[in-house]
Amino acid sequence: MLRALGRSRGPRIVATLEQSLAKAVGAGALLPELAQSFGAFEFFVPPLANRRDEVPGLARHFLTRFAQAEGLRPVQLEDTAVALLWRQSWRGNLRELGHFCHRLAILHPGERLGEREPMALGETLGRPLLVRLPSRRPAPELVRLALDGTRRASGRLNKTRAALYLGWDPDTLVARMGELGLE
Repeated sequence: MLRALGRSRGPRIVATLEQSLAKAVGAGALLPELAQSFGAFEFFVPPLANRRDEVPGLARHFLTRFAQAEGLRPVQLEDTAVALLWRQSWRGNLRELGHFCHRLAILHPGERLGEREPMALGETLGRPLLVRLPSRRPAPELVRLALDGTRRASGRLNKTRAALYLGWDPDTLVARMGELGLE
């Protein structure tokens, strides 16, 4: 995606790629001269699936922003809906999450949403949502993200809420924490 950002000292361009500049050049998707021009400003932003702790805040931001833009009352998310959104990999990153939230804002203005409404929207879009993350041999970083993202204000772990985010029973979370050496 290319966008001109300003006219001072010539146009500024922001380009996003799903791969590094070197890989894009190697695949023939980008001219080496252009990659060299962009190379001084290259930085990597991890996919949203690796930044799940940002999903709750981003979803609430998008829902509020889109409701205001459409002149609607904002959607409120119950913790079960937030947990459901947290579990998704969002392969399209912010664009995909934003598009999903925009649809929720239009379809459910001013409503308080649980798990059911986002699940139904996922089905409508032909993208069924992940109800639970695999609990056998889970990725340790996902368990850590769930635990860190659901801490109480005091800093203590909220295992019940972390289990909800993962889509697990709290006893399953405790067992996996023991296996992974997380306390």
